[in-house]
Amino acid sequence: MGVIGNLLSWIGNWLGNRVQRVVINGCVSSWQNVTSGVPQGSVLGPLLFVAYINDIDGDILCTAKKFADDTKLYSEVSSKSDSEKFQADLDKIFFWSQGLQMLFNIDKCKVMHIGSSNQKFTYNLNDVELQEVSVERDLGIYIDSSLQPSKHCLEAAKRGNRF
Repeated sequence: MGVIGNLLSWIGNWLGNRVQRVVINGCVSSWQNVTSGVPQGSVLGPLLFVAYINDIDGDILCTAKKFADDTKLYSEVSSKSDSEKFQADLDKIFFWSQGLQMLFNIDKCKVMHIGSSNQKFTYNLNDVELQEVSVERDLGIYIDSSLQPSKHCLEAAKRGNRF
């Protein structure tokens, strides 16, 4: 990222030597050292997070699209060999996440097979089969496996009819 000198030192001091405690119904825990993460709500938090995960796609063959804390992987899969390559990329990303102690919420990881002649291979993350979906909402837009806007248009019309 190219951060050196005084700025790097300042960021290190800002992140280091932090403690926290929990208060529940007036009961206060003891102070505990914070060993990872950034202060919630901080201006630098999102930037440091993006820098931290920037190399998520560094060792994979498929295409990755990243937006904030969301990553989409996609690839043309027209054979068992293609499917195995895609699964290998999922395995690499899972291994990467373990190295950074950033576990995926597997319930939020989905597979969408696009195209009517798709063979619909199954994929796993940490030996858990990923759920296949035919429609998914992404950044407020509904996308379906036929890449037609019908679901999105239907939902937009419903919202419009409420007025």
